[in-house]
Amino acid sequence: MISPVEPKVFLCGEGKHELGTRAGDPVYQSDEGPGVLVALLRRIKPDGWSVGSAREWKSYRRFQAHGPSHGDGVTVRKIALDAAEYGCSIAAFLRDQNGDPSRKKQIDEAIAKLHVEGELNVALAGAVVIPAIEAWMLALRGEHKTEAMSRSQAANRLAALIKPNEVTTSAMVEIVENVDSSLIPDDAHSLLEWRRRAEESFFPEANPEAST
Repeated sequence: MISPVEPKVFLCGEGKHELGTRAGDPVYQSDEGPGVLVALLRRIKPDGWSVGSAREWKSYRRFQAHGPSHGDGVTVRKIALDAAEYGCSIAAFLRDQNGDPSRKKQIDEAIAKLHVEGELNVALAGAVVIPAIEAWMLALRGEHKTEAMSRSQAANRLAALIKPNEVTTSAMVEIVENVDSSLIPDDAHSLLEWRRRAEESFFPEANPEAST
C-alpha cells in the first residue's frame, strides 16, 4: 500500500510572532521554535504535514505606488506562486489589518480569484487579522469585541493578562496550544474565517466546492 504524501505548507506572516524561527532569511530558518501560524495549523491538523518554506510579508513589499495597502492582492498571488515553486499544496498566511480596512477586501478578492482560476493548485489558508495578532490571542481566550479594539488596545490588554506582562512569541503559542476552541466568540470574524479556510485547505474532501 502506498502511503499518502504529506502536504507541505508555505508560511507567510508579519514577523516573528506569526512565523517563529521561520522568520527572516531562509538560510537561517528552522522549525525549532514555531510561531502562532504553525500553532494554529496544528490545532486543525496536529501532524501529517510539514513546512516547505516561509517568507515575511514585508519581503514582498518592494514599493508602494498608491498608498500603504496597494498591492496586497498582488502579494497573495506571489505567495501562491512561491508555495507552488516550493512544492507546497497549501499557502497559509496572516496579514494584520493595522488600521487599513482596504486590506481585507483586496486579499479576499485575490483569494477568490485564485480559487476560480485554479491554475496553481495551491489552497489558500489566509486572512486579514483584525486588527492585529494580539486581538486574536484575546479572542482565543474567550474575549468578545476584540475586532472593535485598536491595535494598541489589544496589545495593552494582552500584556495585562500575560505574566510577567511580556507578550512574547512563546507566550502567544502557549495560548494557542491550550485554547478551548468552544470559547472563541462568534464576533471574532477574521479568526473564524481563517480557521474555516485552513480546515478546507487540509480537508478539501469534506467540502470540495468551498472557496480556499
